[in-house]
Amino acid sequence: LVAHDMSLATLVEELSRYHPTEIFIAEPALGGTSISGVFLLDDLDGILLALEHTVGVRGVQLEDGSIQLIRAPL
Repeated sequence: LVAHDMSLATLVEELSRYHPTEIFIAEPALGGTSISGVFLLDDLDGILLALEHTVGVRGVQLEDGSIQLIRAPL
């Protein structure tokens, strides 16, 4: 997946097309975060790690298996 100045909300929508795991943004303000990069769709863990390191958004897996995106602590 190639993202060029894509919002985090749009990236989550795109990822949802390829992954059965529910991914959602916990803080609405994060949805507008701009994302650019090339993401391997078969590496969700790698995508989450890249988001944490580049834009400060962390994926937290909840008990039901879904992934909540939150602002990563500094």
